[in-house]
Amino acid sequence: TDLHYVHPLANVEDYVESEEFNTNKNGHSYQHESGFIIDEFLRQCAENDNCDFVLIPGDLATYGREYVEDHYTLAAKFRAFEQSTGKQVYVINGNHDNGKESLTNSAKFREIYNEFGYDKAFAVDESCCSYAVNLNDKYGLIALDSCDEQYRLASGVDFERVSWVREQAKAITESGRQPILMMHHNLLEHTPFELITQDKYIVSMPRTYASIFADCGIKLVFTGHTH
Repeated sequence: TDLHYVHPLANVEDYVESEEFNTNKNGHSYQHESGFIIDEFLRQCAENDNCDFVLIPGDLATYGREYVEDHYTLAAKFRAFEQSTGKQVYVINGNHDNGKESLTNSAKFREIYNEFGYDKAFAVDESCCSYAVNLNDKYGLIALDSCDEQYRLASGVDFERVSWVREQAKAITESGRQPILMMHHNLLEHTPFELITQDKYIVSMPRTYASIFADCGIKLVFTGHTH
C-alpha cells in the first residue's frame, strides 16, 4: 500500500541537490527512488511462489490528482508484471490519487486502472471507484473507495457505501467464496486515541462499520493511509 510513485527528476544534478539523507527539501523520504522501489517490490512478487495476486490499497501516486502521467506509468508497470507472471494486480484509490475538481477524477482513475480489477468485476459503483471481483474459487474481493473526493485526507465512507459492501459480500458468500475487503482508510484504530488525534486517517464510525462488515462474513480487511 501507499506506493506514492513520483516521476523521476530530469537530471542527476537536480536529484543530488534535492536529497539529504534520502529526504528531499520537502521532507518526503525516498520520493525520487519510488520507481526503483516499486520495481523491486514487483520483482519479489514475481519470484514468490506463495504470491497469487497483488492487492494495493491506495495512494498509488503522490501527485496523482494532477499528474495523470504518473498513473499511466504505474499502470504500465503493473501491466508488464501481469504479462510476465500471469499474476493479477488489484488496486483501489487513495486520497492522493483522485479528486472531484482534479485532472484525475474517479472516472479517470477507473479508466486508467481498468485492467487491474474493474474489467473483471461483477459489480462496479459508478459513483466512485468501488468494485467487487472474484479472486479465485475461494475468495472474493470488495475494493471499497473510502475517500471523499472533495477533501484530501478525510474518509468518504457512509451508510450508502456500507450498504453497497453488504450487497457484494452477500453475493460473494452465496457464490461459496469468502469475502475480503480492501480500502485506503483505516477501519480500526492502530494507535490509542487515533479518532481524536488522527481522525482523517480512520473511517468516521469504525466500531459500527467493523461490526457491520463482520456480520457480512468479512473477516479480513486490508488498509493503508497511515503507512
